[in-house]
Amino acid sequence: MTAAINMLRYINSESLIEFDETTCIGALAHFITNASPKYFQPMNANWGIIKEVEFSEKDKIKNKELRANYALEKIKSIKTQYNL
Repeated sequence: MTAAINMLRYINSESLIEFDETTCIGALAHFITNASPKYFQPMNANWGIIKEVEFSEKDKIKNKELRANYALEKIKSIKTQYNL
């Protein structure tokens, strides 16, 4: 879906939508474009490739939940920014 939207944006000379590495789609894009071809292994989405977000010491217990909510907020802001 993102590829199709970005293709349309590219054709219309609009800025492309970029997800950062704190989101699953951004982490997967970063992984596949930056992996060493010699050692590349396809993988599914997982917490190991998603960029860490700094939280307070007491919040580290709920780290995955907070990271998920952070990523959802990033996606919502992208949706608003690009009027999707």
